[in-house]
Amino acid sequence: MLEQPNDLKVTSKLVRQIQEQVLMPFMIDEVEIYATVSIGVALSASGYANGDHALRDAATALSRAQLLGGARYEVFDLHQHAKATAQAGIEKEIRDAMGSREMAVYWQPVIALASGNVAGLEARLAWRHPRRGMLFAEQFIPNAEDTQLILPLWEYMLSEVCKQMSAWQSLPGFEHVGINVEIFGRSLFDADSILRFCERLLSSKPRSFSLALGIPEDVLAQKTESIDQMLAWLQTRKVRLILDSFGVSTGSLSTLRRAPIDMIRIHPSLIEEGDYGGPFIGAVVTLAHNLGISVIADRIGTDRALSIARRHSIDYAQGDLISAPLDAIAVTSLLRRQPLLVEKAAIQ
Repeated sequence: MLEQPNDLKVTSKLVRQIQEQVLMPFMIDEVEIYATVSIGVALSASGYANGDHALRDAATALSRAQLLGGARYEVFDLHQHAKATAQAGIEKEIRDAMGSREMAVYWQPVIALASGNVAGLEARLAWRHPRRGMLFAEQFIPNAEDTQLILPLWEYMLSEVCKQMSAWQSLPGFEHVGINVEIFGRSLFDADSILRFCERLLSSKPRSFSLALGIPEDVLAQKTESIDQMLAWLQTRKVRLILDSFGVSTGSLSTLRRAPIDMIRIHPSLIEEGDYGGPFIGAVVTLAHNLGISVIADRIGTDRALSIARRHSIDYAQGDLISAPLDAIAVTSLLRRQPLLVEKAAIQ
């Protein structure tokens, strides 16, 4: 607590002086040590009834400074307070949802366009929200990124996936179906976390199932030793690698060249561009096939999009037009009535 005029300029100068002092190296057992510090600031102009509230807001600002990184300082504002309050609400809702089984794994079929048969099932974490209805991971994970719940959510999902694979292994129709799991949550986008989760999946996976891992392009684009080791590890254990959201980054082609990719999942925006994006889609599919890589069209929601995917000889497709994500009982029923044909989307 500073007993001085409530002046941001004066406070900022003092904060920078503190950071400069901390940055100075010091010796411990003849070893030179370097340290950095992040600082959160709350100004009394915000109108505090007591010091505890000021410390609370300074802690909120500190959390943001640590999140942004770079040994910086952040000054609390009311927007941060509103966001912190909202985050606390989200965290409680998610914890309650996991405890009350509102969270579940649904399975979206991936079909081979040549035959209409289900070639794979993508595991998708779903939240059966009591007020907002069915929410899938991409709808609530971004709001949960700043909480401490990404890891528990992943653990919950993996547990459900492992249990369901074991339940399916003796049933007819699942012999040639691959299980796809997509990495979500930016806090898990590191090689160690991905390897840990893959080891868990592989230890529970029945031998009859193949496993494919969907990894965002920006993770695979990292040229680090740990990423290279992860890719080699996945190869030796025959875990197929899906490059997600292909085509939205300028580094897509270089990632395709350096990483041992088995499949690419084309970003839906390219399919939605229709004739405008046609030459690019055609070039991508040709290149992928020449490299021995299969192509998946994602989020197919219209007859036109499915027609475009077929016209360009894309191998696989998934999306609500083909099938919405299903619970395990519905998937079992679906695989008993193969092939899954989408009659309306004729090749044009």
